[in-house]
Amino acid sequence: MAKKTTRATTALAKKSTGAVPRRRSPNYPAVSLPEGVQMMKKLIDRDGKAGAPLLAALKHMGFSSAHGQAMTIISALRKFKLIEEGNDRIVPTRLAIDIHQFPDNHPRKIQALRLAAFSPTIYRELLAQYQKHGNIPSDESLKPELITDKDFNPNAADRFIKDFRQSLSCAGLLDGSTLTLPEGLILSLENVGDDEGEASPAPKTTEPSEQARTQVETARHQLTFAQLRQGTLMREFPVTLPSLTIAVLKVPVPMTEEDFDSFAETLARMKKSLTRTAEKEGEVSGATEEPAG
Repeated sequence: MAKKTTRATTALAKKSTGAVPRRRSPNYPAVSLPEGVQMMKKLIDRDGKAGAPLLAALKHMGFSSAHGQAMTIISALRKFKLIEEGNDRIVPTRLAIDIHQFPDNHPRKIQALRLAAFSPTIYRELLAQYQKHGNIPSDESLKPELITDKDFNPNAADRFIKDFRQSLSCAGLLDGSTLTLPEGLILSLENVGDDEGEASPAPKTTEPSEQARTQVETARHQLTFAQLRQGTLMREFPVTLPSLTIAVLKVPVPMTEEDFDSFAETLARMKKSLTRTAEKEGEVSGATEEPAG
């Protein structure tokens, strides 16, 4: 009579034989952002903004069925926020449409690519970690850090590093090994969120006090990932006036023409209260003159 094998006996056997459980890497996109964009192009070219049922969408992307590799691609597109799923249907997101529709140098495409690259949790964690250094370490340095600190399977680390670099370069966030993040952006290691957009526990950092000081010093210029996701950035523009004083405008970028016109009209209406007339200049001058002895 065959002896029934249970989970407990299997675990005991592994323990007694010294078998090591298979190491699983953290959740990350299995393809690079450029590959994901190409997959989305095939879907949008066939079905537009409406998307398609899962099996039809996979066939448009070149897969015959919903097998493991195909579903890995769907998972990667989800992590880059390029698709939404509902009622067994794959629908391109606003980011995917902007990337597909606008030319390479258009602000909306640039912004959409940045948002897609910032979306995977592991990407944001690494960018937050290396932002203060201004560059991504070499492959030889990054690989052991991924294995040791992020629990990557050694066999998966090389492919991840290649995809990570290609994704950042595609989004204009990496030039060689130098990070080229949007001006004023500070990525915090706290509440980076998971790949479904919900907050996750903050990973440990070895220098919390230094990070805190940096954030305080740059608080006036801080931009968050939430602001990026909304598609606008708050920018400050210092303007040197003829009197050599400096005015600072803080506005959302990009603005619509309607918003800009409204902003300009508001400034014009504020002119009377902001400017000094010759009469007011005289009053101020008289008030500051000392009385004659």
